[in-house]
Amino acid sequence: MPSSVPSFGDLLGKCQRSAVHLEMRDFYAPTERFEAWQRGERIDWTDRDSWWHPYDQLISDTVARGVTIRRAR
Repeated sequence: MPSSVPSFGDLLGKCQRSAVHLEMRDFYAPTERFEAWQRGERIDWTDRDSWWHPYDQLISDTVARGVTIRRAR
C-alpha cells in the first residue's frame, strides 16, 4: 500500500520560514567518518565529492531560499 505521507524533501521544499530538526537520541553510534577523525585523519574540504551527500544539498537549497534551520535536542 503506497504511503500518503510526504517525504522529508517534499516537506522541506514547502517550508517558507523556519524548520526545526528534533533530535531524540541520547547518543549516536560511531560512523566511519567520526572514527577516522579520532585517528587524526581530516576531511579534504576541497574534495567535495568525497563528503557531500544529497541531504547536504537539500539543506543547502533550503537555506538558500531563506529558510532558517535549527536543531532541538
